[in-house]
Amino acid sequence: MTFSVYERITSISKKTINESYKIISELLIKDFQNGIFRTQKEIADDCYVSLSTITKFSKKLEVSGYRELVLRLKFEKEKTSPKPKQEDIKTELSLDNIDILKNIYRWIIKNQNWIDDFTNKIKIYNKITIFTSYQMIEATEFLEKILTAKNIIIKKVYAENEYLNFEKIVEKNELKLAIITGKDNNSLLNFYLKQFFSNDSSNNYLITSNGNSSKLEQLKYEKKLILDFDSNISGYARKFLAIIILFEQIFECIKNI
Repeated sequence: MTFSVYERITSISKKTINESYKIISELLIKDFQNGIFRTQKEIADDCYVSLSTITKFSKKLEVSGYRELVLRLKFEKEKTSPKPKQEDIKTELSLDNIDILKNIYRWIIKNQNWIDDFTNKIKIYNKITIFTSYQMIEATEFLEKILTAKNIIIKKVYAENEYLNFEKIVEKNELKLAIITGKDNNSLLNFYLKQFFSNDSSNNYLITSNGNSSKLEQLKYEKKLILDFDSNISGYARKFLAIIILFEQIFECIKNI
């Protein structure tokens, strides 16, 4: 069984006889629960230990050092963000269903140029790396299934990917799609997209909500598709439905290749 870093820290807090490790682990647990991630120096100062002690503690958790430790904790925290309840989704989609679908299909038509350009790139490269927020992992898996059916190679990147291997994930100049929605995307933006969406923009495509647009200003991309089909776009269900319909339209454009 593979344990998360947080679970390993919890285990140390309960079982260790090393008093310094116990103090460090208890502070990290408290910070994790409150969404706080301190620097190595701050942890050392607050626990009255040396920086080297923090490094040794980190390595005991089977990571390379404190930097990787805090990155993994951030990833795990984002992964545990609560998902929308089924009853909330049903309520959201039960309101004016026909109008919602009409708005989505109008949005699809308005953005046909984005779809055509993106699908043409898929036909050229026959492979794509998809960076996705946790909120849209299930939608991304749907896209993966329909593209794989056409023998298109798919690689997915999100927070649970191994951080130490992320530089090997993406090849230079390959086609990349980022789906940025919700609030659970800071690690994805800071540690993946700023790395891979910083140079040549011609093969970089974005799908994002209005609320995340300001976060993407430093990224370089060919085309951006904003989920602006509805004035009430804050809900998860409507965004999910729109992206599923968008992906179905993409499949229609490539199904004859």
